[in-house]
Amino acid sequence: MQILKEKITEFLYRFIENLHYWQELIGAIIGASTPFLLWWFAEKYQQRKIYLERLDYFQRLLADQIDNLVEVKNTIRLFIEKKLPKLVENVRSVESSQYHIGPAFFPLFSVRSLTEEIQGFSTKSGYLDNKLAYSYKLSKDLPLIIDDCRRQFGTLVQTNKEISLAKLNSAQAQKFSYMEEIERFSKTIQEEILKNNIPIYLKILVQTRISLAELRGVGIMRWNLRFNKKFRFFWTRSDYRLSLKATHDNIDDFFKKDFSDHLREIEIIADKNFEDLVKITER
Repeated sequence: MQILKEKITEFLYRFIENLHYWQELIGAIIGASTPFLLWWFAEKYQQRKIYLERLDYFQRLLADQIDNLVEVKNTIRLFIEKKLPKLVENVRSVESSQYHIGPAFFPLFSVRSLTEEIQGFSTKSGYLDNKLAYSYKLSKDLPLIIDDCRRQFGTLVQTNKEISLAKLNSAQAQKFSYMEEIERFSKTIQEEILKNNIPIYLKILVQTRISLAELRGVGIMRWNLRFNKKFRFFWTRSDYRLSLKATHDNIDDFFKKDFSDHLREIEIIADKNFEDLVKITER
């Protein structure tokens, strides 16, 4: 019995001694790692803060771009629907024996492009990164297209002036040719700019802004759980195969109603602004 007591005592002594040793070791590890953990959490917090601030900033940039695009559309629309028809009437009203060499100008307005920083930032969503990249590309293309239209109209007016001054055509034939060129130019702007370039760009801007707002609201984890198949669990292989069909088009379909509603609201506001613009110019 005495031997048993001695062994138990010895065991408890060694256990306590080892426990002290491990406590000291664990305490040393925790003490040494605490500054690193605090730094890591602070760094992650700062990164998340910057990430969210950038999402908010890009939403504001896109909203500004949408407003600017509406102004551009209305300015061009006013030029096509109101000013060019007046120019044609002025040309037509000139006496048949006289040439028309009066000045005409394509309207001046600002077409802002998105900043390059929008390309270098990752939203952590491939869908949104592609949307931002495409928005940036279109924002660079549109000013070039507008500048080209401005040059074409300037060339049209200058060519008419030179031919008229040189009297290379009869006055009536030249005025008829000039009016045809103006109407052809007007139709081209209507079809290519007002019905194609601007609507496509506006649609991409709206899609990107609404998607960014959703990502900002739900967070990247819930966004991935909703749209990214890598972050989802599947009970069967057939479920996984069905999920493989989830492409960017599926995300567009998910937000389809939001996109359509917002575009409709923008069109209503744009039409109202256009009516106000017409009233101002006709005073």
